[in-house]
Amino acid sequence: MSETDAKRDIFRREALEHLSSPEQLDALLEVTTSRAWLALATIGAGLGLALLWSVVGQIPITVEAVGILVYPRRIVSVQVPAVGQLTNLTVAVGDFVTKGQVLGTLNQPELAQTLEQERVRLAEALNEGSQKMGMLKRRLELEREALLRKRELLSARIPSLSAIAEGQKTRNDRYLQQQQANLGAARETQGRLGEALQKRFESYERLQREGLSSDDSVLSARQALMDNQVQRAELELKAQEIEVRRLDNEQAYQGALDRVDGYKSDLQELEIREKEFQQQELEASTGKEQQVLEIQRNIARLEQQLTSRGQIVSEYAGKVLELTAAPGAILAAGQRLGAIETEDEDAELMGLAYFAVEGGKQLTPGMSIRITPSTVQRERYGSIEGEVTEVSAFPVTTDAVTSMVGNAEVAQQMTQGQSVIQVLAKLFRDKDAATGFKWTSGHGPREAVTAGTTAAVRATIEYRRPITFLLPILRQWTGVG
Repeated sequence: MSETDAKRDIFRREALEHLSSPEQLDALLEVTTSRAWLALATIGAGLGLALLWSVVGQIPITVEAVGILVYPRRIVSVQVPAVGQLTNLTVAVGDFVTKGQVLGTLNQPELAQTLEQERVRLAEALNEGSQKMGMLKRRLELEREALLRKRELLSARIPSLSAIAEGQKTRNDRYLQQQQANLGAARETQGRLGEALQKRFESYERLQREGLSSDDSVLSARQALMDNQVQRAELELKAQEIEVRRLDNEQAYQGALDRVDGYKSDLQELEIREKEFQQQELEASTGKEQQVLEIQRNIARLEQQLTSRGQIVSEYAGKVLELTAAPGAILAAGQRLGAIETEDEDAELMGLAYFAVEGGKQLTPGMSIRITPSTVQRERYGSIEGEVTEVSAFPVTTDAVTSMVGNAEVAQQMTQGQSVIQVLAKLFRDKDAATGFKWTSGHGPREAVTAGTTAAVRATIEYRRPITFLLPILRQWTGVG
């Protein structure tokens, strides 16, 4: 037996004796060490902290988009005012223009033809109006001359007839008055004579009864009395005839007055007729003037349209960024001809971003946003901090994007042919930063950030607890977002 085998046998024997010794039966068996317990406690604490973080902690959920730095409404489109052929352009890309400056002209043959037709109508209306007015004036002059002669005749006849009627009435009245006076005297005389003859007749009758008078005397007295009565009756008849003549004279006089009134009425009708002639002349003249004025207004309107629609005028002062058509091109009304960067010293640079509809509809004004210009390394300088100020209610079209950014290619790059939500963001300022904006890391780069720079945009739409990713149903139970 070698020495090694002898030692192994001794240690084995000692171990057996140690195990079989009654003094070792109540000793605990050591399963693990304190180091193992420390490791187990560390793992448990880590799991507890992880569980606590999954319930208490929050993970930001962000949406990304492409954007561009712009001045709000600063890049505007130049639109064609009407259909026509572009004859020339007076500006080029890079030129500075003023408000109201003519950028180009359009040829509008249809409008020019309509204007020429209206001018021909005006000449015809003036010529026709002159002829018609001449004929009308001549006719009215003749009728007015006839009325004048008739009025002169009536004017002379009225006083003459009035004088004749008054003279005849005066003479008739004087004659009748004389006749009435004579008749009155005769009636008075015959009355007294009748009374005397009546007394005489009565005396003769009394004497006859007494036998003192003959029958012839009585008969003669009666005959004289009857003759007197006949004469008195004739005088009464003459009195009635005089009254009848007086009435006839009054009627004749009234007839003469009626004729005078008729002449006066005819004279008034002549005056009315003359007024009607004047009114006809005025209406004819006014009607023709109205027609001429209407044509002149049409000509002025067409000339104004030919000027306004035939000239492409800049509504803003600024720099020409783009021209999309060349002379000779046929342009439609409202077609985009180019873009102008307007001048506004008070405008502030802002972020314009276009999000996918799913993410953009979750943004609201007031949310924080981070904008990283394409000229800046995000890993080194971070992003510009900002705040959402405006979110479009509906997806915008590529044309709408073009009107904002001023370039169709950039607009196509922003939308990529998809529906997008337009978001306008205010950039936070930092006077200590070289760029003038607040950055998430330090003060940002030293290079200036200018309008027209494209950018990557990120916005946080919500914060979620980690456990909700493992157990989505907890979001419904707890309302945790």
